[in-house]
Amino acid sequence: HHCSSSMLRGSLRAHEKVCPRAPVLCAAEDGRCRWTGPRVEQDAHEATCVWVVMKAQIGSLHETFEGQIRELKALNATSAREIRELKLLHTNSEVERKKSEENHNKLHMKHKKWEEKHSKLHNELQWLHNELQWDML
Repeated sequence: HHCSSSMLRGSLRAHEKVCPRAPVLCAAEDGRCRWTGPRVEQDAHEATCVWVVMKAQIGSLHETFEGQIRELKALNATSAREIRELKLLHTNSEVERKKSEENHNKLHMKHKKWEEKHSKLHNELQWLHNELQWDML
């Protein structure tokens, strides 16, 4: 109890919140100011405290930076999601490319077999044609 006011014990906490003699901290105590003094002197101290002035000036900058940090975190999360999606698309396209390559190879093999059959039939037809030519003579 920092003053000579008399009160009931249950009223002490409420009184300390408004008592002009109660010790208080500077508004910039969360920065660098370590001043502690009676509430009645707080306004005079804060009117000349460099840290209070700086806190007021950088407060809006701090809020701006915090907003930008939140935006960057959101963009980072979006980028990470898009990277995962691109990796998945790349994987899927790689799978499709391999399937396409396999299909191409299968078709190429079928084409080679068809060429072989075609060549064989062509040779047989040529032989028959020659035989017919021979028989006609």
